Amino acid sequence: GIVCSVWLNPGAATDENLDHKALFDIHRKAMAQAIHKAMCNEPSIEWLLENQDKITHKYYQRGLDGEL
Repeated sequence: GIVCSVWLNPGAATDENLDHKALFDIHRKAMAQAIHKAMCNEPSIEWLLENQDKITHKYYQRGLDGEL
């Protein structure tokens, strides 16, 4: 399976100057990269299992650190 997360700043919902095309392009590129890596088994399940306690998403970590 493929696990991927997409985070969107809640402020985007009310940003009158939001560039929807740029937002779409950024998320499309990130998703394409995630799918490509998954199709190439990168990172391997072995690596993920060995490192699962060391991996933290940067925004999740910022929340844990009280920065968000």
